Amino acid sequence: MDTRQRFSALLEVYDTAIKELYVLGDRGFLDLILRLERRRREAAAQLAGISSFHLA
Repeated sequence: MDTRQRFSALLEVYDTAIKELYVLGDRGFLDLILRLERRRREAAAQLAGISSFHLA
């Protein structure tokens, strides 16, 4: 599995986890949701950087 595939899979995991936590509706999960969203943004930025590097 190359780096781009790993980041794509990681984004899918983050998206699924965030959605499931929102569905539970427990305010105790708010900190976890925020951390997952931050990590998801970081992974998306890294994936975008990898993709733009391969296009250049």
